[in-house]
Amino acid sequence: ADSAPVLQHLYTHSTRDGRKDSTILGDTNLTGIPIYAGTGSVNPISATRKLLPTYVDLDEKNDTWEISLRHKIANTTAVLATNGPDGRPQLSAIWFLIEGDQIVMSATAARQKTKNVIRDEKATLFVFHPDSPNYYAEIRGDVAVDDDDEYVGADRIAVRYNADFRSFDAPGTKRRLLTLSPTTVNVIDVRH
Repeated sequence: ADSAPVLQHLYTHSTRDGRKDSTILGDTNLTGIPIYAGTGSVNPISATRKLLPTYVDLDEKNDTWEISLRHKIANTTAVLATNGPDGRPQLSAIWFLIEGDQIVMSATAARQKTKNVIRDEKATLFVFHPDSPNYYAEIRGDVAVDDDDEYVGADRIAVRYNADFRSFDAPGTKRRLLTLSPTTVNVIDVRH
């Protein structure tokens, strides 16, 4: 499927090395004699302790990763989660198309998902890999709703699925284009 959308996910994490200014609790009399001279006995010569300037060596690795993931999603149906009027999630199977940084979907004006995103633009699109339930993408974002009564957007989406939305719609049906602008993309492979 050459026209299949491409999801890209980039995650980087860097290390720190060198020194930084810090403080320690130390001998403010600068005698150089350890504060504790034995097991629990206090050395009276250097018993005055306060914060002193010092340096801390940095060597932070923290499981450094640099991943660039590029994966084509074949013709598949996604799940669109919107917020229903009672505050509970409402899920719908939906066809989609990725155009630039946005995800475009088509729905009729009368559908609950359309009413939901008009009232509350927050939504999540959930897409499984077509060959493995272990690999999926969760795409959270805000949805803009535009009139598509001439089926201009719907026809672009329909090409991917070899379909015609007009064949689903009764005469006089009003189509809407739902455009999801992602704010968060989570690409998950549960095998790793």
